[in-house]
Amino acid sequence: VGIFALISSLFATQGFNVIGSLGTLILACYIGYLFQIFVVYGGILTACKMSFKSFLINVRSVMAMAFATRSSNSTLPVSISTCEDKLGIDRAVSGFTLPLGAQVNMDGEAYYQILAVFFVANATGVVLTPAHQLLMILAVTLGSIGTAGIAGSGPVVLLAVMNMVGLPAEAGSAAAAAFALILGIDVILDMGRTTANVTGDLVGTCVVAKSENMMDYSAWDNYKK
Repeated sequence: VGIFALISSLFATQGFNVIGSLGTLILACYIGYLFQIFVVYGGILTACKMSFKSFLINVRSVMAMAFATRSSNSTLPVSISTCEDKLGIDRAVSGFTLPLGAQVNMDGEAYYQILAVFFVANATGVVLTPAHQLLMILAVTLGSIGTAGIAGSGPVVLLAVMNMVGLPAEAGSAAAAAFALILGIDVILDMGRTTANVTGDLVGTCVVAKSENMMDYSAWDNYKK
């Protein structure tokens, strides 16, 4: 009800043209999430001589739960059991890296924050200077590390980043209306960014376990040395 009240005036003045901008934001975020998972994470595993295909097969249930719950913390028990049962990783490793990653590893969150700030800036006609962009990168990096691993925590950090780059969401302002639009689709964006975050935690755990010789490779299908 609150979000509807905030964005009603925006729809009254701009009509359904704004929906196209929201669709572009969703598409841009998911392109970033997929790039992070398949190019960055896949490249890391390949460089460490681990089969990315086998990895995806073994962790698909974890990724599905992350997508559904939108919470790294809620997915944590499944992540730990999957590492032990399907990836052959010692509990001493996963019990340390996964809780740590659930709190500080927010790659998908970083994609979301950057793109959302640009969305608000474009919607309000504000041009972000190079100095503002550098400040935004720093704020997003630090803010994403401190973001709670629970559903719906991203917009809280987004508000802080918006204030830092001169886009305060004051009552009745265009920035507040644009922020309300993002809140309206945040569930869709949150599902993707949580999946990217959790997948990154699992990749990091695999790399640590392999480097410490605490992984049973026989648990992997088509493992390539």
